[in-house]
Amino acid sequence: MKPAIIRLFIYIFALSSYRQKERHKKSEHTIRRTRVLCFNNANVPLIQINLQMKEGRTLWKSSATIVVLLAILLFGSCQTTSNRLVVVEQNELYGYVNDKGDTIIRCIYPMAFTDTITHIGFVSDSNGVIKCFNNEGKFLFNVFQFDNGPDYPVEGLFRIVGENNLIGFADTLGNIVIAPQYQFARPFKDGKAQVTNSGKMMKDSSNVDAHEYWQSDNWQVITRP
Repeated sequence: MKPAIIRLFIYIFALSSYRQKERHKKSEHTIRRTRVLCFNNANVPLIQINLQMKEGRTLWKSSATIVVLLAILLFGSCQTTSNRLVVVEQNELYGYVNDKGDTIIRCIYPMAFTDTITHIGFVSDSNGVIKCFNNEGKFLFNVFQFDNGPDYPVEGLFRIVGENNLIGFADTLGNIVIAPQYQFARPFKDGKAQVTNSGKMMKDSSNVDAHEYWQSDNWQVITRP
C-alpha cells in the first residue's frame, strides 16, 4: 500500500476518534475545515484536498467523501512517479536512473554536471564534448563549453553546438530557440547578442591559465526571439 494512503488512513482514524470525544460540543452551525495532503515518492505534496464538516458529524459518516478521496489516491497523481532522473556512478562513469531505479542513461560518461535532471542535464563524454539530455533520457544537442563546463544561461538562453561546430541558442527547457548557424556567438545582453561567421579563436596569453576569445572584424547583432 502506498505510504500516502497509509498516512491518510492514520489521519482518518485519529480525526474520527478526536471528533467522537468532542461530540458533546456539537453545533450544527459550526463548520470545521481541514485538509489532506498527498505526497509522491520524493515526499513532495501533489494534491491538497480541503474538507468542510459540520461539528459533531464524524468523518466515517461521510462515506461518499472517503470513497472519492481513496479513488483519487489510488488512480490519480499519487501513483505517478516524477519525471526526473538521478545521477548514478558505476566504475567511475556516470549515468542516470528514474525514480523506479530503471537505467535511462547508461553509465558511460566520465563527468556529470547535473545531479538531478528535472528538465535538462549535462554530461561530458570521453572526448570532452558536453552533451544535453532531457528528463526522458533523450539526447538533445551538444553544448558550448565555457569555464570548463556547460555554457551559463543568460537571459534564459545558453549556447549550443551543431554540425560543423556552428553556434546557436537553446532555453533552459531544452528547446532550440536559435538554430546553430554562426561560427561564434556571444551571450545575450539586454535582449541582443553579437554573432559572426568569420574570424578565429585566440588566446590572451601563452600562460597555462590563458583565456580564449573569438577575434573577428565582422560582428552582427541579433535580437532575442
